[in-house]
Amino acid sequence: MTTLARWARAEWGRLYAAVRGPLAERRWRAVPLAVGAVCLTVVLHLVHGQAWGYRFVQNAGGVRAADPLWPALLRTPLSLFVPALDLPVWGALVQILLVFGIAELCLGRWRTLALAYVATLAGTLKENLAGKEHLAAIMAVLVLCGVGEVRQRRSRDRAGSGSGAPPSQS
Repeated sequence: MTTLARWARAEWGRLYAAVRGPLAERRWRAVPLAVGAVCLTVVLHLVHGQAWGYRFVQNAGGVRAADPLWPALLRTPLSLFVPALDLPVWGALVQILLVFGIAELCLGRWRTLALAYVATLAGTLKENLAGKEHLAAIMAVLVLCGVGEVRQRRSRDRAGSGSGAPPSQS
């Protein structure tokens, strides 16, 4: 095995293993959220580029830390799909397709949406200075992942303790 192949397997092997099964089992039925997110982002990008569309998109889905809380909360779900003005839209579309697709395959549709919403909300409630909103979003995701892991361990422990089998000795 070449060095490049070893590096790729070390870097992407676990992700590939996590995605391969659900994608092979459900095929394209596994990623409608990702495709829908890309389509919604394209529509918002096209509307945003119109003379009348900039203000509409900003009022419907633009969220800033300086906004009052309740309007920001109402706009946050759509803000997931509002394209950033300073980034190329094609890069955002590829990123959305990959990130939402992988998350949907690994977590499921509703958990992916909940995670995206919480991360966006956490990023929105910090002032937009030097990427601090990204750090807040990362922290929110890490907290959610930690809570999910604790719940999964407790569930496994309860399932294992009620089996009647003696505990294994190591």
